[in-house]
Amino acid sequence: MEEVLCNERKTSKGTKSSFNERQHIIRDTGAKDRLKGAFQRAKGKLKEAAGKATGNPKLQAKGVIQRIAGRAQEKLGQAKKVLSD
Repeated sequence: MEEVLCNERKTSKGTKSSFNERQHIIRDTGAKDRLKGAFQRAKGKLKEAAGKATGNPKLQAKGVIQRIAGRAQEKLGQAKKVLSD
């Protein structure tokens, strides 16, 4: 499980939090990966359709690859969610 400290700043006496002088820990639940994956998958579908419409097999292949990569990233986000629970 990945933890990220946010709102942190360096001072001469060490590290302090700038939000209510507390450290907030954000657990990575995979939401970012799921969202990025969905976006990549949508872009891949558009590229694939544009490649088919224009008769450009190279663009169509790039779209397929991007769609598959997006799906893999979504699965990674789902796995992170399961592991964080």
